[in-house]
Amino acid sequence: MKTCKKCGESKGLDAFSGARSECKACAAKCLAKWRAENPEKGRASKAKCRAENPEKERARHAKYHAENVEKVRASKAKCRASLNDGYIAELLRLPAKKAPPQLIELKREQILLHRLAKEMKQEATKEPT
Repeated sequence: MKTCKKCGESKGLDAFSGARSECKACAAKCLAKWRAENPEKGRASKAKCRAENPEKERARHAKYHAENVEKVRASKAKCRASLNDGYIAELLRLPAKKAPPQLIELKREQILLHRLAKEMKQEATKEPT
């Protein structure tokens, strides 16, 4: 048993991370508070970590996708249906922030025209009732 210096509760060793004097729950609360007070620093820190560890990031994404197949599929379907800028930029293989708005709009129009042509083809091939 070990006593947390933040909340004062005695907890098992599995509730602590290494030699830290605060339990995992208190550490998580502290980190959440810091991130809420420093959103820009938090985003920059995460971006730096992702950039320095691309293999780890890919593995994390792969694990998430494997564990949440239906959730990912539903999210992609929603993006496809709404044709939001992020989805279009992904199709163009460009970062969403760097994709020119004119290019995104042209690609959106191309997709809509393709969908319309597909619908018209399907209607033309249906047998009259």
